[in-house]
Amino acid sequence: MIALYNGTIYSGKRFYEAILLDGKWIKSIGSNEAIRRQATSQDQQIDLGGRLVLPGFIDSHAHGPLSISRTLGKIDLYPAETQDQYLQIIRQFVEENPEQELYSGMGWLNPAFGELGPDKESLDAICSSKPIVLCSGDGHSTWGNSRAIELAGITRTSEDPEGGTIEHNADGSIRGTFRDQAKDYLQNLVPDASADDYKEALMNFQDMMAGYGHTAVFDAMVDLNSNMHQAYRELNRDGQLKIKCVLAYTSDPENPELSLAQYEKAKVVKEGKLTEGTIVKVFVDGVVEGGTAFLKEEYCHQKDYYGEPLWEQEALNQFCAAVDRMGYDLHFHVIGDAAAAEMLTAMEFVHQKNGEKLRNTVAAHMQLVDPKDYQRLKALDIRISSNPYWFVKAPGYYENIELPFLGNRAELEYPMKSFFDLGLIVSAGSDYGVTPQPYPPAGMQIALLRTLYGKDHTILKDVLNAAEAIDLEEALDAFTINGANTMGIEDMTGSLEVGKHADLVVMEQNLFDTDAADFYRTEVYMTISEGEIIYKKRE
Repeated sequence: MIALYNGTIYSGKRFYEAILLDGKWIKSIGSNEAIRRQATSQDQQIDLGGRLVLPGFIDSHAHGPLSISRTLGKIDLYPAETQDQYLQIIRQFVEENPEQELYSGMGWLNPAFGELGPDKESLDAICSSKPIVLCSGDGHSTWGNSRAIELAGITRTSEDPEGGTIEHNADGSIRGTFRDQAKDYLQNLVPDASADDYKEALMNFQDMMAGYGHTAVFDAMVDLNSNMHQAYRELNRDGQLKIKCVLAYTSDPENPELSLAQYEKAKVVKEGKLTEGTIVKVFVDGVVEGGTAFLKEEYCHQKDYYGEPLWEQEALNQFCAAVDRMGYDLHFHVIGDAAAAEMLTAMEFVHQKNGEKLRNTVAAHMQLVDPKDYQRLKALDIRISSNPYWFVKAPGYYENIELPFLGNRAELEYPMKSFFDLGLIVSAGSDYGVTPQPYPPAGMQIALLRTLYGKDHTILKDVLNAAEAIDLEEALDAFTINGANTMGIEDMTGSLEVGKHADLVVMEQNLFDTDAADFYRTEVYMTISEGEIIYKKRE
């Protein structure tokens, strides 16, 4: 057993001094004296020195191994911020790797470029004889050179796929940026990473997340029978998963019948630290920065354009009903207010069609939501996977993209307090690698202040939708028990309770005694997953 004394143990909105772990389980929580009576001299003793102990953090929406595998030995654009920096990294990589037949990578961001995104000519100047295919940091756009576009068979007369956009210059020529469903035209040229590469990526991801205090992560996009899926299973089989991983199977709006056939054959797995066969992920729309989010009112920069949903309403209704009948929960990607309404209509149909109480339905992101739809959310008990790391007027994004695209609606982005007030279960996710440093206290800071990190950057005019700020207890719930709930594992983790798994994080600083503007400066001292210390700060 492990006995942790002299701490500030946060359990059930109350504070205790000590906690006793028996293998993977929490055996007891109480005073130092009470825990000492139960522990023996053979048990490991840890003096917390007054440190704060919280339930292990839970990321309710991430893409860890996918993001890392796309930069593992490839072009990593995440460290850069400007077009010149991106091109410098690409040029250096190409010069250092002349043997490669195709160059790929990930991490560029839209604010570094104009409304139409990056152009093919800047890549052609670096390499025109081999394809270059670069996924954006948010995963919703792809940037390619002329050779890649040629190999994909795309010409200036090629039509946009449903739910996607091929960007064109004013003269009708292809720009080089492909949005959402169109991005696959180029992305399909890139061979999938091997299972071994995914395993390496997943191990690196786990180490990072453990250092940030996570004990569970929801991977929101795993293809059945893919190399990434195989990597998860093999690591779990070999006992190498350090944190709990819950997987969502992807869906294909262009071939829903194939997706349903795959789900029918899949089996529920709840063993080791892996849970799968319980959740299906559905993209309803795209993203604002790509002009592919589905809105109730037109985009301000493009008359009579509202974006497009990835599904026709009836098709989404029938697909969701079929998935529900199979026993899966649904996890939706929803950005625009019209997409939120479409999701709600689909789940109302499911409720009517299947004649049973809906299970765990989760809507992720929810950037714009019409308050007229709030009661529909409540009636269906929709759970929310929010992204507090994004709740700021981000330089470049806000003034160059969100305001020009959305107008006054940009001021109303990312409701969170409203969802808590409705009585909904609200969790928090990073959408890693969109958020390159998914440190939960930093996300909590933004959820409380709705502005950038640190007192030096907390200027009133930079606050985004201040009415949606939440308090610390709500933020802690979002990053712990509510995350467990949206993932369907709340019976085993998410709170410090006797009989639950020993998943906890020890903080160097007490968040309850720290100014919210300094949360990003706090540090994780120790992370324990199912009774095993998986991270400890170097002394």
